[in-house]
Amino acid sequence: MQVKDELFRKGALRMRALAEDINRCAEKCASVAGSVMPGEMVQFEDFDSIVNEVDRALWAIRTLDNEVYCASGGQDYVDLRGTTPCGQVVWAFASLRDVATHRADVVDPDIRRAVGPLDEGRFLIFPRWKQRTDLPVDTFRKQHGGVYGTRISAYDNHVAGRHVLDTLIDAFAFFDACDGQLARRDPDGQVEGFPLRPLSGRAVGYYRLGPDWPTHEEAERNLFEFAASARPAGSARSIVGTLQAGTTVCGWTEFQTRRASFTEPVRQVVADISRGYPYVLDADRSPVETVGDQLVTADGRVLSDAVPDVETSSDASWMDWWIDIGLNADLYLRQRKGI
Repeated sequence: MQVKDELFRKGALRMRALAEDINRCAEKCASVAGSVMPGEMVQFEDFDSIVNEVDRALWAIRTLDNEVYCASGGQDYVDLRGTTPCGQVVWAFASLRDVATHRADVVDPDIRRAVGPLDEGRFLIFPRWKQRTDLPVDTFRKQHGGVYGTRISAYDNHVAGRHVLDTLIDAFAFFDACDGQLARRDPDGQVEGFPLRPLSGRAVGYYRLGPDWPTHEEAERNLFEFAASARPAGSARSIVGTLQAGTTVCGWTEFQTRRASFTEPVRQVVADISRGYPYVLDADRSPVETVGDQLVTADGRVLSDAVPDVETSSDASWMDWWIDIGLNADLYLRQRKGI
């Protein structure tokens, strides 16, 4: 589609503003004042500055959506917005911008993934959108009764739980795909304002820098698949116990001079063994074998009957590690590689 001539300048200004908002938001996420509290909790002192940048970006997105693109493309634009993932992000944002509440009510700083303290006690954070059940009750409510059902669906499927920056970049990418003339470009065709400034060398995992970069979900999925397809490092793995009702195992990857902890779903252990990688019981070093999609011991017992359920033990570190690698493909790859 093409933006109407009389709306072009307005659209171009808002696209430029959106790129600037995303950059400022990224810069503030990379340097958040905070302090470590008792119990290893982190308290951020200027999170509102990030929230304010998100609010500005949502305003620019709503203006582009409603006053530029919808006003230019009509139903054709609405249909496109409703049938593409990035367009669904834009549609979900309509309610986040319209709701009469502070944006801090809808953004989670995701303390678990915070990196720091870095220089001068500052942190790098990766804020996410809260799940819909944690949003203010009026977020998707219509002014005169009822709710925006399609916005609810768009939020649940394309926004909830995702990185805030990722979704803001999705919105920019959607508008740029609708009419690529509005965003300013350099002589090489690169959109002005992107890529974002790379993060500190202490950052962990993939970080999206522009609208033509893969989303975090795509990058994580590809990295998980790559990690799972490779043979684990080390000479063998010794199994200590199970988690998640026997669907996950944990133990140690054996190296010549050290051991490194691992957790893996049973299906991945079955795949590793089928490729010739050895797993043994930590207690007696007897081999673990496969029968179909099950793990069994050398004497024929199902693995979950031969080792303890460590999830219910007093040592919570195994479960904590399983949760961490499930959230971060880079950590999972490091585990597979023994780094």
